[in-house]
Amino acid sequence: MKKILALSIALGLAACTDEAPMTDKPEAKTPATETTAAAPAHVNPLLVASTLPLLAPPFNLIEDADYEAAILAGMTKNKAEIAAIADSKDPPTFENTIVAMERSGQDLTRAYKIFSNLTNS
Repeated sequence: MKKILALSIALGLAACTDEAPMTDKPEAKTPATETTAAAPAHVNPLLVASTLPLLAPPFNLIEDADYEAAILAGMTKNKAEIAAIADSKDPPTFENTIVAMERSGQDLTRAYKIFSNLTNS
C-alpha cells in the first residue's frame, strides 16, 4: 500500500513540473523496443484506445515499461490540453471550459486505471 501511495504522490508531483524525471539508471533497450529491419518498433498499447469488447485492455501486448511511459506521456498531453483551455482567447462558456476539461486526460486516465487495477489486485 505504501508503494502505491508513493507512486501516486510521485506521479502527482511529476505532473506539476515541466522537467523530465531524473533517473540514475541508463536507458535499457529491450528486444521489443529496438527498431530493426526485421521487427517493427513496439507500440505502447496503453496509448491507444482498445478495440476489444467493453474497451478491455490488451494485457497480452502490455509490457512492464509501458505503464511508466504511458503515464508520463498522458501527463504531458493532459497538461497541454489544460493549457490550451486556459490560454484560449474565446470567451469562457460551459462547452469550452467544463466540457473540454472533462474530455481532457483520456490517455492518462486509461493508463492509470489499468495500472491501478493491477497493483490493487
